[in-house]
Amino acid sequence: MGLMLVGEIEVLQDEESRKRLWFEGAERYYQQGINEPDYCVLRFKAERGNFYHRLENIDFVVE
Repeated sequence: MGLMLVGEIEVLQDEESRKRLWFEGAERYYQQGINEPDYCVLRFKAERGNFYHRLENIDFVVE
């Protein structure tokens, strides 16, 4: 079974987006917290996809 999605990804570096997904313990990877230059949020918007299971393959559009 599998799923493939195709679309666009956007890199968000604003404070609000960073705070929204921040979690306790992430300091382990980002010592400066949400202000770490390498920390960002990715927003993915799917446009189309493909689902397959056994011998069935289904293409679809995401609306």
